[in-house]
Amino acid sequence: MILLDYFWGSVSLPPLYPNAYFTSVFNQAFQTKRRRADMVVNLLNWSEKTGLDLFERMKSAQGFLHSEMQALSYHLFVKNTKSPEDIQYVSHKTYQARCAETVKYLKFLMNKCADTRRDRQNYIDSVTSNLYELNDVLTSHNSRRGAAPREGLSHSERKLLLSLIAPNNPDNPFQTRVRERNALIVQLLLQTGIRIGELLALRCDCCVSEVDIEFGMQHFLRVNENLFLDEDPRSIPPEAKTQTRMIPISEGLATLIDSYIKKGRLFRGREARKAAAFLFLNSNKKPSPLSYSAVCRMLSRIEKVGNQKRTVFQSLFPHRFRYSFFEDITRAMNLNSDSEEYKKVMRYLGGWSSVSEQHKLYAMKQIRFSAHLNLQKLHEEYIAY
Repeated sequence: MILLDYFWGSVSLPPLYPNAYFTSVFNQAFQTKRRRADMVVNLLNWSEKTGLDLFERMKSAQGFLHSEMQALSYHLFVKNTKSPEDIQYVSHKTYQARCAETVKYLKFLMNKCADTRRDRQNYIDSVTSNLYELNDVLTSHNSRRGAAPREGLSHSERKLLLSLIAPNNPDNPFQTRVRERNALIVQLLLQTGIRIGELLALRCDCCVSEVDIEFGMQHFLRVNENLFLDEDPRSIPPEAKTQTRMIPISEGLATLIDSYIKKGRLFRGREARKAAAFLFLNSNKKPSPLSYSAVCRMLSRIEKVGNQKRTVFQSLFPHRFRYSFFEDITRAMNLNSDSEEYKKVMRYLGGWSSVSEQHKLYAMKQIRFSAHLNLQKLHEEYIAY
């Protein structure tokens, strides 16, 4: 039975993909499918109103901009009323169901597109990353539950991770030629909090040094969008949705970057020198710029090896390093999270706009840490009695 013919009216054919989506759903009553179909129609209405082709976005792996995610979140909140001026909002439960159905349908489109691609895994990894961000935004606007907690690596996870990726560690699970590269990737993610797209878009001249009269030699990491798409051979180039910024880094990290460029990268030989001037290359005989899926495979292997004896790593994915960084910087600054100085620093380091409130989503562990310290003081006072 055609579920969505009422959406398009009688002058056009029923939409192919929405109906294919629901014909693949078994063991559900017609009315349940109908309610789910209403949610998909609501999504299609939004895409038609905004001039956004969902299938093309999935097919091209372009995904959604942050502003589009915000607009979609608002649309899912609003009831379907006859009058545009009569704005009413759906219940908490309905909003949750709409969000879940939206992500499921987009994943269905992703899988449909992936079946015809030669670079299937790279494509899936790239689109999945964008859908993860979309789900994060939708969840963060949940009217009652609030944002999903974002927590970085625990002390035991971080300790094991840094031990495993040390280039001289005999238990390092990677080939010698990529050990220095992998160690630098982990250190950059931990010490700068950059997004995975920003990491993959780094160029060999990303490290900048300058002399300051008061502080001496200062080192910075130049973080940009991928400005060299014309020379990027990757089937799905990284598209970092970011504010251009110079992130201060330690002399030790600057030395690691310089050492990797002069030794680790050049160690790959003549073919590596011919490759595009992106900082990180893959491990192929003819190296090319590193892909998102390669970083995910690297972290997956670290997680697998680290959990062989006992489970230490809960879930090792690139964005958790960003959570860890913001937890560390929040603790180091020791500022009121409502102060303007705190907000400006976090927005700058995070690559967010000047009015963004995204930094609030990364403070969960710091809040718990502060509560723990205050409770400790209180307990010590009780013991003193």
